[in-house]
Amino acid sequence: MSKSKIKSADLGDLPPGMHGMGDGLQFRVVAGKTGINRSWVLRFTLNGKADNMGLGRYPDVTESVARQRADEYRRLAKQGIDPKAHRDAQAVTVKAKEVAAKAQVLKSITFEEMAEEWITARRDEWKSVGRDSNEKICRSKLSTYVYPLLGALPVREIDTDLMLRVLNPIWKTMKKADTVRGLIERVLEMAGAHKYREGENPASWKILRHLLPSPSLIHKTKNFVALPYDQIPAFMAKLRSVDSTAARALELAILCGGRTDEIRCATWGEFDLGARMWVIPAERTKTGKKSGQDHHVPLPDRAIDILNKMPRVSDYVFPGRYANRNLNAAIPLGEGAMLDQLRAICDYRDRDGDPVTVHGFRSTFNDWAGDQTEFDRDTIQMQLAHKVVKGSEAAYRRMRALEKRRRLVDAWSDYCMGRSNVVPFQKGAV
Repeated sequence: MSKSKIKSADLGDLPPGMHGMGDGLQFRVVAGKTGINRSWVLRFTLNGKADNMGLGRYPDVTESVARQRADEYRRLAKQGIDPKAHRDAQAVTVKAKEVAAKAQVLKSITFEEMAEEWITARRDEWKSVGRDSNEKICRSKLSTYVYPLLGALPVREIDTDLMLRVLNPIWKTMKKADTVRGLIERVLEMAGAHKYREGENPASWKILRHLLPSPSLIHKTKNFVALPYDQIPAFMAKLRSVDSTAARALELAILCGGRTDEIRCATWGEFDLGARMWVIPAERTKTGKKSGQDHHVPLPDRAIDILNKMPRVSDYVFPGRYANRNLNAAIPLGEGAMLDQLRAICDYRDRDGDPVTVHGFRSTFNDWAGDQTEFDRDTIQMQLAHKVVKGSEAAYRRMRALEKRRRLVDAWSDYCMGRSNVVPFQKGAV
């Protein structure tokens, strides 16, 4: 095909080779391993010496753009200026501007902006259960203890001295001050991953342990306050007399040894009442998030009775309510509902004066089973969804102990109903 006949519409059909477009502009077609490559090339003369340079790939660079570049570079060559050197210098200038712009962005990313990005990234990790509460807790801690000092500062400027200014006022007086440090550490880790800051993380305990006393030494860990098991029958009778969603949720939690979020966020699809079984998805249990194993919970008769009498007005077994107390089927029971119900009918406190907790009933169940029955420790711990073995053996053991756990919860339910106290040992039964 002659030069005069080559048109833009024909460029995609040209065979391999160099095709002249006039005034030194060439259209190059090369057959490569991955297909046909097409590009623009300019042939020019600089100080009496022939040379050529690429002008870009087709169709990313159109014919009109290629001709504009060719005209510009030919003028430079006629003036004795090397067009390739000129182009390279321009590229360096553009790169320098990009680097400067990026440096300005890095300098301006504040801790609060980075923290908001970190919270957004965690939402999928937190899943649906506890998402609102986790986000609320994180925002509250950051807003109260961190943002006043660090919020408006660029993340690259946060150092150990600033960390001490945040932590020193709360380190000895606030039991969960280390969670504040941990939040800052994770936000700064994300900043480092984005190249917004360099060097060691000033919020890491590896650094701060040389400057702050260990949290475990200044804040002794205390277990959740539990109601003694000899008071359970009377308490459960009182609880059964209360007609409320929170009361039924609390009763089911006690009967099954469940955690607060497992109960309040339970959905009807998790229950097989015919099989008397509740299967809690792995992502909704503390140990399941790590092991990937669902937690199978055998249900005693009283639990079945509770579930059968609950109205099915929502996917949630225990739906929540709006602020005006009207039913809101789209949300689960509020986080504090069971605790409020507990405190309304039980004023038990431990020797330190701390009040009873919902989570403490798991300890009550554990103490009763260990003191008053002959069920083995692993069976008791598996009912509480505690890890007793690792790997594939965990799922096998959990399912193998299912019938033993069913007898255990039946015995616990009988005790809670005031029907029995001690479970006699039966050879071969446990």
